[in-house]
Amino acid sequence: MGTSKPYDLLVLGGGPGGYVAAVRGAQLGARVALIERDALGGTCLNRGCIPTKALIESARVLSLSRKMNAFGVEGAGTRLNYPAVIRRKEQIVSRLADGVEGLMRGNGIDVHRGNGMVLSPGCVKVQDRQGGEVTLEGGKIILATGSRPARLKLPGIDSPGVVFGEEALSLAELPGSVIIIGGGVIGVEFACLYKEFGCQVVIVEMENRILPREDREISAHLQKRLSKDGIAVLTGACIESIEGERGAVGVILRHGSESMRLSAALALVAVGRAANVEALGNLPLRYDRGFVVTNARMETGISGVFAVGDLRGGMLAHVASAEGIVAAGNALGHETVMDYRSVPGCVFSSPELASVGLSEEEAGKKGYEVEVGRFSFAASGRALAMEEGDGFVKIVSEKSIGEILGVHIIGPHASDLIGEAVLAMKLEATAEELARTIHPHPTLTEAVMEAGADTLGEAIHVLRRKRQPVLAGRLRSTVEQPV
Repeated sequence: MGTSKPYDLLVLGGGPGGYVAAVRGAQLGARVALIERDALGGTCLNRGCIPTKALIESARVLSLSRKMNAFGVEGAGTRLNYPAVIRRKEQIVSRLADGVEGLMRGNGIDVHRGNGMVLSPGCVKVQDRQGGEVTLEGGKIILATGSRPARLKLPGIDSPGVVFGEEALSLAELPGSVIIIGGGVIGVEFACLYKEFGCQVVIVEMENRILPREDREISAHLQKRLSKDGIAVLTGACIESIEGERGAVGVILRHGSESMRLSAALALVAVGRAANVEALGNLPLRYDRGFVVTNARMETGISGVFAVGDLRGGMLAHVASAEGIVAAGNALGHETVMDYRSVPGCVFSSPELASVGLSEEEAGKKGYEVEVGRFSFAASGRALAMEEGDGFVKIVSEKSIGEILGVHIIGPHASDLIGEAVLAMKLEATAEELARTIHPHPTLTEAVMEAGADTLGEAIHVLRRKRQPVLAGRLRSTVEQPV
């Protein structure tokens, strides 16, 4: 067993939390080692965010091609070439993975391939695939070991024809029908994807609505849209068992007082994830529901040991990266803390969802006097030009001063539009300031401006029964000020 010369920083795990932490450490002048047992980029790049979005984009183009006549474009029609879709997905993943490798080389980061095991704070043993071992020592360590799909304790979960999200990305051929167990982000995205590819889809969700963490009004709108598009949605349903059938999968569930049996070619389990903790050895870490607990500086409570990303239960790649930057800074003497008040979330469904901050219900429970503004994409010239008039922007604000508490979007390019709302909340802007900011026309961003104006009762392209007065003390619009 060899021992390398000491590093300033050891990073265990090369996903979006780990490799970003490593780059930040190198930027701060540290000698950094990154330990990764698989491909750099982690689940997000190789088996999650990126490959699913590549497939979803193919589905979007296919959907658009089916609307050609609505745009006045005539053609012989289109068909799906599924093997070509998979090849494109793999090419995109490979290109981005090569980019991360280049970042490591360019920043002088030593990448050690193999299974890492923490022996003690600041000491990691790495075993490569050939059986060779090396012990790495460092002043500080950042744990970024990620997560994996949770294994449900369900009879028949290992039956043939039952797959998890990561496996579903590389199926050799499309199934004719799919039962998706779980109506969260992963389940909904795959449902929309498979439906566009021509599969019969059923979503089974234990809660009383899909996407239960989203604003209730938003998730209700999406559920109606999914049903309209031919996706069957069973909420309030409890899976009792799974049975392998001849060339199919049977799912036995209870829906209310009724016992049901569903059958499909494939069952996709999209329920929860579990932290990868095997490499953490005997570190006396504190856990909550299986995830490592840290403070806002990403410190674990053990001197010199930090943790970021899915290991903490965050499950968002962009949060993992932000935590990695904070952890590297603190590990190397640069005081900084995480700010979770304006973290966006996106669902790449059809239509897309995106949100930041509190839902209307959450704001009410926290005691805020809430003012809500909405603007429908049906009134957006740009959205109609795109044949994407379904959905709306919803802004939840505090009534007295107009503080933005949350923004929720369902509609075209929601994942892009939410960036403005995130910045507005980060800068503590008010809904009125959004409303008074001139947005380009005709664009989708005008919907955000109009929703802000609607909280004041001033949206131009919204008819209201009664115009609400602008509250005293708020900013006055340009037209209200004397010349």
